[in-house]
Amino acid sequence: MAEPCIPETSMTVLSALQSHPFDAEVWTRFVHTYAPRFLKWCRRWGLQEAEAEDVTQAVLMDFLRRSRGFQYDDSRRFRR
Repeated sequence: MAEPCIPETSMTVLSALQSHPFDAEVWTRFVHTYAPRFLKWCRRWGLQEAEAEDVTQAVLMDFLRRSRGFQYDDSRRFRR
């Protein structure tokens, strides 16, 4: 089965996250935008599905912990 096309970094989601860091709807949009990307990368690295899901959850939780001071810098790539 072909994987869906994953668009570039969503400036809308990142801007909303920066403006409203405690908004549950913004976090839901962030997770729906980025979780599939993390899963796809994990699968490419050869992780089993359960492992890929665990890594994805860990990455999202790590970002949540670090996001309090999040400031998007458009001169750099978000994915790095």
